[in-house]
Amino acid sequence: MKHERTPPPLKLEKEDQLEIIAWCKKRYPKLRPQLRDLWDDCRDYYLMQGENGNQINWPACFRRWVRRQDKGPRAREALPQEPRPSGKVQLRLVRNILKTDKKEEA
Repeated sequence: MKHERTPPPLKLEKEDQLEIIAWCKKRYPKLRPQLRDLWDDCRDYYLMQGENGNQINWPACFRRWVRRQDKGPRAREALPQEPRPSGKVQLRLVRNILKTDKKEEA
């Protein structure tokens, strides 16, 4: 059975959430209060990657994200860094996407 890569969900399934909370309490208790914010950061990062950010197993991807947070800035620096557009450029990109969507609807 081939698994399909999907974009990050808004929230993980309840069962997955409970497993990650228990895992985090045991392995990374100091990060437990930050889990919601960490998920938002993880989800946003992969959303920004477009189709390249699609994953097969989101709970596993998030656990990897938490592990890297625990290792501190040196682990995060090891992640490939792509240049981020400025706020004005991001706004222009969003406007262009919205214009394209409107043209396709017409």
